[in-house]
This record gives sequence, C-alpha cells and structure tokens, in this order.
Amino acid sequence: MHLLQDDVWAVRQEGPTALEYLVENAILSPLYEEENRRVKLLREGSKTSRFFERKGSSSSFTSLASMGGSRTSRNFEGGDEKNEVKKKEKEDGAVSIALAREAILIDRLIPILDELAQDKRYFVRGETCRYILAIYRYFSPSVWKHQLSPLLERIAQDEVPQARYAAAKAVEILELQASQRGEIEGDDSSCVSTSATTTTSPKEDFFLERSWIDAMKKKFLQDEDEDVASVFSPPFDDE
Repeated sequence: MHLLQDDVWAVRQEGPTALEYLVENAILSPLYEEENRRVKLLREGSKTSRFFERKGSSSSFTSLASMGGSRTSRNFEGGDEKNEVKKKEKEDGAVSIALAREAILIDRLIPILDELAQDKRYFVRGETCRYILAIYRYFSPSVWKHQLSPLLERIAQDEVPQARYAAAKAVEILELQASQRGEIEGDDSSCVSTSATTTTSPKEDFFLERSWIDAMKKKFLQDEDEDVASVFSPPFDDE
C-alpha cells in the first residue's frame, strides 16, 4: 500500500506487476480451510476408488469371460459413469477454490484500490486505473461490474484532468482487449470458437457491456479538457 502511494513514479510503476503476482499466488486463509478439506476428501475418495478398481480387475475379467458380452458392455458403461463423476468432482473442487480465492482477493484488494482512488494526489488516483487493468482478468464478470468498474467511473469524474485522462486510456485499453477476446456484450464479435472447427456459440459471460463502453466514451468526448476528449476523438485529417 505504501509503495503504491509513493511520490516517485519509478516506485509506483511496479504496482501492476506486484498486484498480478499477489493475485496469482494468493493463498487461502483459515476462513476457507473447511472448503479446502472438502476438496481434498473428494480427491482422496477418487484415489481410493481407483485403488479398488485395480484390486478387483483380475477377478472381474474372469467373470466377464464367463458372463458374456452384455455384462462387458454394462461394466464399460459403469466405468464411463465413474469417470464422469470423478471429472465432475474435480471441476467442482476447482470452482470452489476459485470462488474462495476470489472472495479473499476482494476482501484484501478492493479496499486498497478504493483508498488509492481517493488519494489526495491526482497521480495516485490516476494510476489506480493501471492497477485495475492489471488484475481485472483474474476476477469474474460480476466482480468487474459491481466492484472494479465503479472505481473507474469515479476516477473518470475526477476534478483533475490528468486523472480523467488515465481513466479514458484505461477504458480505451479495456475496449481493445475485450474486443479482441470477443468479450463485449452487444458486439458481433461476441461469439467464440468452441472447437477446432468453425462452430461458434455465444459467450455466457461478458466482462464489458457495449452500453457501458459507449456511455464512458460519450462522457470523455464531452470532457472540457482537450487531452481527455482526444482519447476517443476521430483522428484529425490534414487534408
């Protein structure tokens, strides 16, 4: 927190990298140990079932030979079902950990970003936009919508033009990145490939809404400061 508020830009510029490292290496706190234990039990249960499957393999093959093809078919179907259950357990465990980790990061990072966005120095408020850009991809669209985007909106209304300019550049980068990934709701590009073929399907979640982007761009275009307005202004044609 102290480093992100430092007067020296060379110190503050390390902020995005530091925040990315913090997010990537987030450790679950004791508050979520119970969830961790549940996930571990699921994994241990999968290992145990695999052990018994191996132990019973020799006798099962003997009985299969005597019982005929229909029994063989049922056993293979049962194996598929077990594999699906294991896969589902693994996916559920990963989702649980991700949600727990996200909750921790919200508890720790959002208050920091909120304080930075209210710092008495305009350059610290402006650079909060860079920190948001560094971490927003690690969170769900819901966190972006309800926690992170309001911070950008606040800085976009800052009394100092330099802070508003930082917010405008952040929105410009967000639009570019989300457009390239097909993550803007309301755009034709919001269909992504689901396989190696050309089959596409709409994305279920979007980080950005076209209406939000357009509203922010309109706000910046009407800004009284020329530099802020120029971020989204059409390029000047010398001819």
